[in-house]
Amino acid sequence: MAARKRATRNKQDAGRRVGDAERLLALEVDLLRGLVEADDLAAALPVVVELTSEPAGFSSGTYWTVDERGRTLHCAARHGSSGAASVLVEGAPAPDWLGVDPVWLAGMPESEARGDAWRSTLVVPVAMAGALIGALELRSAATVSPDAGLLRVLRSVAVQLAHVHARTAAFERLRESESRFASTMALAAIGISHVDDEGHFLYVNPQLCAMLGYSESELLARTVRDISHPDDVDTTHELSARLRQGTIASFKAEKRYIRKDGAAVWAGLTIAQKRDRHGRKLYDVSIVEDISARKEAEQCIQYLASHDALTGLPNRARFAQLLGLACEAARRDRRRFAVLFVDLDRFKAINDTLGHEAGDDMLRAVAARLRGCVRAADVVARLGGDEFVVLLQDVGEPAVAGKVATNVLKALADPVAIQGSDCTVSASIGICLHPDGEQQDQAVLRNADMAMYLAKQSGKNGYRVYVDELNLISAERAAIEAQLRRALERDEYEVRFDARIDATTGAIVALEAHVRWRNTELAAVAPHKLLGAAEAAGLLVPINRKILRAACEACAGWQRAGVAPVRVAVSLAAGQIADQSFVADVRAVLEATGLEAGLLELDATEDVLLYDSARSARSLAALKSAGISLAVDAFGTGKASFADLQRFPVDALKLHHARVQGVAFDLDKQRYVEGILALGQALKLTIVATGVSSTADADLLRAGGCSAFQGSIGPHGLSAEECATVLRERR
Repeated sequence: MAARKRATRNKQDAGRRVGDAERLLALEVDLLRGLVEADDLAAALPVVVELTSEPAGFSSGTYWTVDERGRTLHCAARHGSSGAASVLVEGAPAPDWLGVDPVWLAGMPESEARGDAWRSTLVVPVAMAGALIGALELRSAATVSPDAGLLRVLRSVAVQLAHVHARTAAFERLRESESRFASTMALAAIGISHVDDEGHFLYVNPQLCAMLGYSESELLARTVRDISHPDDVDTTHELSARLRQGTIASFKAEKRYIRKDGAAVWAGLTIAQKRDRHGRKLYDVSIVEDISARKEAEQCIQYLASHDALTGLPNRARFAQLLGLACEAARRDRRRFAVLFVDLDRFKAINDTLGHEAGDDMLRAVAARLRGCVRAADVVARLGGDEFVVLLQDVGEPAVAGKVATNVLKALADPVAIQGSDCTVSASIGICLHPDGEQQDQAVLRNADMAMYLAKQSGKNGYRVYVDELNLISAERAAIEAQLRRALERDEYEVRFDARIDATTGAIVALEAHVRWRNTELAAVAPHKLLGAAEAAGLLVPINRKILRAACEACAGWQRAGVAPVRVAVSLAAGQIADQSFVADVRAVLEATGLEAGLLELDATEDVLLYDSARSARSLAALKSAGISLAVDAFGTGKASFADLQRFPVDALKLHHARVQGVAFDLDKQRYVEGILALGQALKLTIVATGVSSTADADLLRAGGCSAFQGSIGPHGLSAEECATVLRERR
């Protein structure tokens, strides 16, 4: 009987064990299934608590994460009533007893428990790769005894929780990355877009919307072609094709878009492709920068480089380009064009009497009238100063160009109201037709200039047409240039001096240096032709440098020979005084020759001073501070005004010989000289008359206040040795 009872009891125990094992297996399956389906820890925790509430009596729970560096605890999820009953504490270090095995903790006795107080707690560590990453804390209001089968199930649950933990962390990092990306795209100072192969916008950031004036929804409903400038629709077509073929990884381009309000926007594009991990194209990523301001600046710079700032006409460089194109078109189409070289005749008088602002007003008026005399296809340009040039397209006969020249002369004859005065100018015009005989392309402008020069010599206010006979003048100048170059290479020159004498005492106050050519052919050429040829050939500056060196050496030699100190004067060429190294070159010559700076005078014509007036003023100021004397040579023939003379630190004005010779018997010249003498007195300048050849002229100039004379009335054409002798005699 007893044996039967034992057998029955054993059978019941075995059945109970089988039943417990099945329930635990079912529990484990349900737990694992629930955890696999859970999106994150917040969703996984209720699954664990609810499924263990029946077999183990757990009614609440907390999942804690463990900080990797500080091993501090942080609550990641809670379920059920928690209150203050947690064993683990937020922000506290993980306790030492929290190892790798679950830990059962007894709570309050049942008789002392109140409210949500716990009586049993199970802490299940969660680890990954041997490192503690979290802990599952399950609480029960009832006293629960440790159960080996349940612990095994919960260990399995801990493994799955580790995966949920990792997945949650990965999702969190992904969300953070996406948030950072979205913020960056939204706050970026440049436009960003994603575009598919058909050109549809898939994504646009706020800056691109602001740049183009569209809302996000409006842009997403459009294509790139829809908003492109009509002339730039296909700008990126070829590069985009290469990008799709994979021959390039990205490209840069510039194009125009049309804003919603119709305005054009220049955009700098950087475009690359986004592909998936299998290499399949997803979309194009476009970085769009508004470069409208830069483009406007570039266009402004380009305009200023090719146009005259005062009149808005094409400048010399731009006209040269247009002239080259006209030559090509003339050869291709077998047509003829004409170039009119226009030089104003009485412009200097306006500058002298009313100043440069009035002169600028006149130049603008002349430019407008020239444009009014030609067709839209013709070109009017300003070469500089008071020189203009007109390119007449498709001119069959010289008479056509002559008619335009006549219209220009008539248009310029009408007065221009400037500063309350009616001002008029005339012009001398040279015409050159091309193609014409054997004339070369590069000779067209030069030949027109030559014809203008003849028009000016013929009485001004007229025009001359270039003909082949004028080539004789050009050939003569070319021959002179060749002779000058050879003479310089062979040192076939010498420096001679003209004495400048005091108007009262007759004492020599300065010696002006000039070059005399030992070459017999050059010696026979008129001085003005030599000067023009040397300047045209770019030889005037090197010639003047040689004269400066020789003159300083001669003057220093006179002093060493015991001659009383006397200044030596040397002329400057256009461009020489504005050269950056000019001041340093002069100082180097003084140092090399040993001449005192106070014994050197540098003479420059008005045109030379105004070649680059700002730089000339700086150079003159530097020379003046070094003690060098400065004079305006041939005053009265250039364009310098009263204001210019005040700006340049000059010491003397030298009257041009044409204004001096015969002044005693010419009332017009006398009035002119009186005006210059009054100007010199007002500016406290010394007035030197050049070209004085008669006693009568000298007497009148002396009486008017002229300080010194230079010309045949005094010693001239002296060598350096002769100067020393004359200086000793005059002492």
